Amino acid sequence: MKNSDSNYKINGIALLCNKDGVIKKVLHDTPGSTDKFIGKLFVNLIEKKNRTKAMDFLVELQSEGIAINYQMNVWMEKDIKTLSFLGISLKNELLITGANSQEEAIKFTNYLQQINNEQANTIRKLVKEKYQFRNIIEQQKEQSYDDLTQLNNELINLQRELSKKNAELKRLNETKNQFLGMAAHDLRSPLAVIQSYTQFLIEKSSPLLPEKHQKFLDTIYSTTQFMLYLIEDMLDISKIEAGKLHLNKKIVDITELIKNNTELNKSLASKKNISINLKINTHPLKLYIDSHKIEQVFNNLISNAIKFSYPDTTIDIMVTQEEDMLLFSFHDEGIGIKKDKQQSIFLPFSKENSKGTQEEPGTGLGLMIVKQIVEGHGGKIWVESEVNKGSTFYFTLPIKENQEVKNNTNKNSYYPYNWTDKTILLIEDHSISKKLILEILKSTGVKIITSYYGKEGLQNLKDHPEINLVLLDLSLPDMSGFDIIKHIKKSYKDLPVIIQTAHVLSGEKEKALLHGANNYITKPIENQSLIDTLKKYLE
Repeated sequence: MKNSDSNYKINGIALLCNKDGVIKKVLHDTPGSTDKFIGKLFVNLIEKKNRTKAMDFLVELQSEGIAINYQMNVWMEKDIKTLSFLGISLKNELLITGANSQEEAIKFTNYLQQINNEQANTIRKLVKEKYQFRNIIEQQKEQSYDDLTQLNNELINLQRELSKKNAELKRLNETKNQFLGMAAHDLRSPLAVIQSYTQFLIEKSSPLLPEKHQKFLDTIYSTTQFMLYLIEDMLDISKIEAGKLHLNKKIVDITELIKNNTELNKSLASKKNISINLKINTHPLKLYIDSHKIEQVFNNLISNAIKFSYPDTTIDIMVTQEEDMLLFSFHDEGIGIKKDKQQSIFLPFSKENSKGTQEEPGTGLGLMIVKQIVEGHGGKIWVESEVNKGSTFYFTLPIKENQEVKNNTNKNSYYPYNWTDKTILLIEDHSISKKLILEILKSTGVKIITSYYGKEGLQNLKDHPEINLVLLDLSLPDMSGFDIIKHIKKSYKDLPVIIQTAHVLSGEKEKALLHGANNYITKPIENQSLIDTLKKYLE
């Protein structure tokens, strides 16, 4: 073969190896320097730096029957030359050719057809199949790339649409919260007036009215309070969503609070002939809590127990002190809750057993609000239940007693304050709210200068340097309450400014504090809350 190929002009080599890659015969050797590698492994012919590639070439050739397009450096006489190698598996032998390019290596296989037509046909077939396979792979890669590009573009478009939808949902949610804030102001203000004046009448006229009439006032007060709580339930979800659930904590007799709430719910229980038993296994105890929010918890858990109880059953409420925690339990003999649903009932809009034993409706929001309030106070809430045997809801509150306040049993504790040497500027355009504040503060002896307009209030501030504190309503007819705060703080930096607002969702309180207000009072104004807040700055 070597001597018969003198007319063949391809500059390269052709080798016949056994299945292990040992060179058996040199079929073509243009430079004539390859014979010395007979009996040695094919990889010995390759420069050391390329021998790993040579091993990969042999592995592919042995496993797949063909290996093409491997560029490797070989020793040709005294020089190193880069050749493109092609390998074919023929029965028990390996045919390896190397030329300047892969095309030349393939041409060399055509030349071999003259020597052995059967082997040449096999080579052509294998090379053709290999190239077809590679073309298919390349086409698949291109198609995959096009598909991925298209998919990526679709994902980008979907992401844009999702961002638009999220922005729209955010805007709608803010609109909803704004509407609820306005509704809160419009609904709470008249109820607050009824409640506050009723409270004032109860405190002032109790010695003068017959017991029957006194109970009428108590009923009016408790009913308006209950209506305010219902409004709060509606608003709390939006406040929780906005992360603005505020706790107005103070020292409260917790045992008295749960007694009062239990009595309030007994009238609701009587309609189903349900009796409520309250057992307090602790001495009178005062906790540092938001009494209004905790009363929401009591009211929700008791009213739920009534709602899901069968007629002619009993609800047992128990209060127990356990080390540094106070444990409350509310047990009913109602329809119960499935075990796999006992965690989801604390999620918003949970509809598990949403209707009571007499088809009483529910919103699915109450227990979520309860959970937020309890955990906001540092407590925990959970439920134990069995279907058709009833449920027991538990929650805990940490005990933080204040001995000084605990020993003060004077219900109208704000009356002893004497502020006859103090002056307050009240800027308020709502005449009924103004009268209520004047009435609450009357017993303290404080001097109050009133203004209907913001500009009038600023002028009064200039005319009366003796003013010790400004009580400001943010909603005024002539100018923004925030602008008033700026004017005051610019000229009277150390003068306390207390704002009052019913817009609990619009962020007015936070915005006013950023503008320089010292504190705030939420409408409806509670008598003691107003006194306690003013006390911080007047004494």
